[in-house]
Amino acid sequence: MIMEQNRRFADMLETLKKKGVVRNQQQFVEMVGVDKSLVSNVKNEKVPLSDDLLQKVEKAFPMVSIDWIKSGEGPMILPEDHFSFGGSSEKMVSLPLLPVDVMAGLPSEDIAGVDFSTCDKYLIPDIQAAGAQYMVRVTGDSMIPTYKEGDILACRFVEDVQFWQPGRVYVLDTNQGPLVKMVFECEDEDHLICHSFNTERFKDFRIPKTAIRSVSIVVGVVSIRTE
Repeated sequence: MIMEQNRRFADMLETLKKKGVVRNQQQFVEMVGVDKSLVSNVKNEKVPLSDDLLQKVEKAFPMVSIDWIKSGEGPMILPEDHFSFGGSSEKMVSLPLLPVDVMAGLPSEDIAGVDFSTCDKYLIPDIQAAGAQYMVRVTGDSMIPTYKEGDILACRFVEDVQFWQPGRVYVLDTNQGPLVKMVFECEDEDHLICHSFNTERFKDFRIPKTAIRSVSIVVGVVSIRTE
């Protein structure tokens, strides 16, 4: 029974890759927030599949049926109207687009206290399948060519930042407003280094950890090009 769960877990991971939800196992590991050796050991039936890992998978990939992994009953991938987030039994809801822009350069308006229920909402199943919880629009040019002005970033809250994933972009809600940056650890444990992609115009800078009120990781982007 235990090994059957491990095999279904491996089948689920391959399905997510085939559907393009994740590029590879490394991205799956990063989105779930576990050590890569744990996923490999579960796939290879070296360790049993734990409830803790299943809970993390359910949070990161709400379209995956945890009941199917446990018992083999029902579909592996839930119908779109049954997606759930954070263990909720509610049907999948549209993503709110925050009514303030992320300034991809200097800080802009404060996003603290935004009421998501009043925001415009959009249903984008592929992005929601990656665990996105809200969206913000980029202004400024510090993150070009990857993110251009007008792009919409799909973000997922990180409740407990135990480490900063190399090469990943974060949205930081700071006491001077929201920022979108690649973030690196600093020798000074009280600060982080914020990196812009447009290095010709924007230099790296340090930000105190105490200035950061919430952290989200960018899990997708919607680009609209009219030219």
